[in-house]
Amino acid sequence: MISSLLLSLLMLQSSLFSEGITITRTTSDKQIEAAKSKMQKEYGLKTDIQVIKRNTQGEITELTCVVYEKSGNGEASCSSDDFGTLVIKKDGSCSIIDQAYDKKKYP
Repeated sequence: MISSLLLSLLMLQSSLFSEGITITRTTSDKQIEAAKSKMQKEYGLKTDIQVIKRNTQGEITELTCVVYEKSGNGEASCSSDDFGTLVIKKDGSCSIIDQAYDKKKYP
């Protein structure tokens, strides 16, 4: 319950205060490619999102992300081996909420 609420608040914050993209556990490879294209076209930022692992249900469980400055240097990076949600803002910052974060904090 708490993790669902936290995830909803994160997505709301992302959409209200900063445009960008959100990748969830159920995001397809095709949707990830579209998100990377959006970051390049709309914000001029090259984004490298690598799905390392999916579970048997096809959900993303491990992911890495690097957002590059227009100069080509890495600007922000984040990764998770217990992936929940990735948010990349139009300023190039990225953050991940791990799937088990709330379970650890609120057993």
